[in-house]
Amino acid sequence: MNQEKIQMFMMSNQKNFEASQIPIITEKLQQLDEDKLMFISSANYKDPTTLLMLSLFLGGLGVDRFALGDTGIGVLKLLTGGCFGILTIIDWFTIMSKARQKNFEIFMETVNIESQFVSNNTPLQLGNAQNTVEEIKKYKQLLDSGIITQEEFELKKQELLG
Repeated sequence: MNQEKIQMFMMSNQKNFEASQIPIITEKLQQLDEDKLMFISSANYKDPTTLLMLSLFLGGLGVDRFALGDTGIGVLKLLTGGCFGILTIIDWFTIMSKARQKNFEIFMETVNIESQFVSNNTPLQLGNAQNTVEEIKKYKQLLDSGIITQEEFELKKQELLG
């Protein structure tokens, strides 16, 4: 991929990742074709600063964990008042690094989904790949809500990925 496009991606998303993850992300981007950047850029990255603000003002209700995608801990914090304030205070100091780690996981999943399409010799059509990612996200939400089991989620994910 063009070095200029990699730098542009990194400049616009650098705050969403830990400094130690930047070289790995740069290396992964260099291995991708240029037309895949839009697919990677369209991933739903969490803003660590926004999550910190949510944690400071609404952390006792678990809103920060819901926004991060940790539904179980969010419900726990909601029902116990942030585990009587203890988990809320801990999250004030850790939520930004958790958001960055979640963003890195999202990036790696997106890169892996993209590379699976390419490795299967299936032509990657951006619309179809985005639909697949959206479908997987929907099933993940159903899993987090307890509507489907982990086994059902994995089965559907494998079915969608081919």
